[in-house]
Amino acid sequence: MREFIYQWVIIILTSSITLTLFESLLPNDEIKKTCMFVGRLIFVISVLIPVVGLINNGWSVDLWQSYYEYSIEMKEDVFESSDFNNEVQQQLIENLYYENTVNLIENYVNHIPGIVNCKADVILDKSQDGSTYGMIRKIVVSVSYDKTKTKKPTTEQIQFKISEYFEVDSEYVYVSVM
Repeated sequence: MREFIYQWVIIILTSSITLTLFESLLPNDEIKKTCMFVGRLIFVISVLIPVVGLINNGWSVDLWQSYYEYSIEMKEDVFESSDFNNEVQQQLIENLYYENTVNLIENYVNHIPGIVNCKADVILDKSQDGSTYGMIRKIVVSVSYDKTKTKKPTTEQIQFKISEYFEVDSEYVYVSVM
């Protein structure tokens, strides 16, 4: 437990420093706003997933680590080259956010007891006019059941869990069985 808390504190500090560094390096308000949104989202996830892992034994710290490492690698790719224009950077950041969101949904569903495999897709709000930019509008998930388990969750139960966790109305969450 002590090692877990130590690693968690290190990750929080690393995330904070990385977020501050990115904030100071970003060129203008439009890109800065989008990058900070993605950065804060990753920071919140990096803080919450280990806590959820302790509360709910279905989650593991490994899930969080693989997600976090993937996010940092993608961020480095976005800012490696300085000859990109703002539209290209905006598109790269949106793609990063999309891929991370799909990855997070798939990891979440794969850790539901009775599920062995999951593929997900999302539709995100891309209207830059309002405060809903980047919000999940629709989630589509295809799952495979673990044949060795006798108790399998129903599609309605999976739909409810996804809807509750990602704060999307259940009418916009679609679950099918592969």
